Amino acid sequence: MKELVIDATLENMDTALDFINAQIQDSPAKIRNQIGIAFDEIFSNIARYAYHPDVGGVIVRIAVD
Repeated sequence: MKELVIDATLENMDTALDFINAQIQDSPAKIRNQIGIAFDEIFSNIARYAYHPDVGGVIVRIAVD
């Protein structure tokens, strides 16, 4: 399992998504797209609402089998 620890800010979304995409690069395009959409929604909600008005951390974990 790979892990990324990052501040939950909208500015870090691309970094986190690049991390995810690097792990799933061999997956079919449809699955990569679906994961990207779900991740965008989850991460942006954490960044906007979880720690507001402060900034907190988020751990992104991914395992590909």
